Amino acid sequence: MLVRRLLVVVVPVLLAACSASSGAARPVTPGASSKPAPVLVLPLATSLSESGGEWAAVAMGHLGQPDNTFWELFFRPAGGGAWRLVTPPGVADNGGLVVASDEAGRVVVGFETSQLLGFSPLASSADDGASWQAGVLPVPLARTPSAFALSPRGPAVALAPAGSGTVETSAAGLSRWTVLGSAATIAASVAGRSCGLTAVTAVGLSATGAPLVGAACSSQGDVGVFALEPGRAARRHSRRAPARWSLIGPRLATRAGVTGTEVVSLVRSRAGIAALVAVAYGGRTELVEVHELGETNRWTVSAPLSVPAGGRVASAGSTAAGGMFVLMARGSRESIDVTTPSGRGWRPLPTPPRGTSVVAFGPGGSDDAIVISGSRFVDYRLAPGHRQWSRAQLLAVPILYGSSS
Repeated sequence: MLVRRLLVVVVPVLLAACSASSGAARPVTPGASSKPAPVLVLPLATSLSESGGEWAAVAMGHLGQPDNTFWELFFRPAGGGAWRLVTPPGVADNGGLVVASDEAGRVVVGFETSQLLGFSPLASSADDGASWQAGVLPVPLARTPSAFALSPRGPAVALAPAGSGTVETSAAGLSRWTVLGSAATIAASVAGRSCGLTAVTAVGLSATGAPLVGAACSSQGDVGVFALEPGRAARRHSRRAPARWSLIGPRLATRAGVTGTEVVSLVRSRAGIAALVAVAYGGRTELVEVHELGETNRWTVSAPLSVPAGGRVASAGSTAAGGMFVLMARGSRESIDVTTPSGRGWRPLPTPPRGTSVVAFGPGGSDDAIVISGSRFVDYRLAPGHRQWSRAQLLAVPILYGSSS
C-alpha cells in the first residue's frame, strides 16, 4: 500500500494551478473589526454519509506530536462491505483534512496547511477514492469541517482562515478561484450589521447551488446564515435590499444572558440546509440544530444540547437520515446525540466504545463508532434496534513515523 509521508510532494498540476489562479490581484481583506473569542471550535474529525456510502476523516499516529500526526480518509460502501483507506497520495497531511461531497457522488478533500505549505492542495474523486484528480486553493483553508462545499449544480466554495476571512469560489474545476466576499464586507452589509457579524465560520451551498455563509453574530438570538442570492427574499431585509448578502437564518427565542451565536457547521441534506449553532449563554455553551426545509425560509429549531463544564465536542457532522450528530467527550466517557430533520430534540445513542474519535452513519441504518489507537483503526457497529456496539473491523494503517520532520 502506498505510504504518503514526504514533506510535500506537489504534482505539476498544483503548481500550474497556483499560477493560473493569480490572474487577478487578490486584495488582502481584514476580518471584522472587533472579533471576540469563538464560542466553540469544532474539531476536524468528522464523517459524511451519502447514497454511495460513508466517509470518515480522522487523525492517526502519535497525536501529541504534530509531525507524527497523520490524517487519513476512509470509505465504506453502502450496502455493507468493509472500510478501506483512500487518503489521496502526494501531499503531507499533518495539518488535517476537510472533506465535502455532492449528490453526484464526487468527493473533494482539502489539505490544511502544515510544515511550510502556504496554500491548500485539493484532490477530487468520482470513484469512491480509487483515483484522485489534483486541484489547489491558493490560500490556506480555515480549520473547520465546513470550510469547503460543492454541488453539481453550482460552484465550489471555500473559506480561507479567519485572519483574512475570505469566501472563495471556483466556477470550473478546482484551480481557478475568485473572492466572493470577506468577513469585513459581509459585516459591513445591512444584513451583517443587523446580526452584529464578528467572524465568518463556515461555507455551504443551497440545493440550487447558491453560496451560503455561516457566521458568528453578537446580537441576541440571530443565527448567522447568509445567502449570496439577490432574488431570494431574506428574513428581515427584503425591503432594504441592496442585499448582495441576505440574512436567511432564523432568530432564536431571546433570553437574558445570551452573548452571541456561532454557526460551527453548515451542511446540506436531502431535506434542506442544516446548521449546528453554538449559543453562548451565562458562561455556558449550548448547541442547537436549525434546519431549513427546502428553500422556504421556514426553519425548525431543536431543543438545546448543553456542553457540560469540563466537556468538549469531539466530533460533529451529518447523519444518513438528514439530521446531525454530536460526539461529546466528558473525561474518559463519550456520548452521542442525534437529531432528525423534522425533530425538535436530541436523541441519545447507546454509550459508544471508550476512545471513539468519530461516528459514521450508513445509508442502511447501521451506525459506526471509530476508535483510533496509533496506527490502528477499529470499527464498532451498532445494528438497527440494538443497544450494544460490536467490533466489526480492524485496520492496521501503514504510518512512517519521522517522515515529516
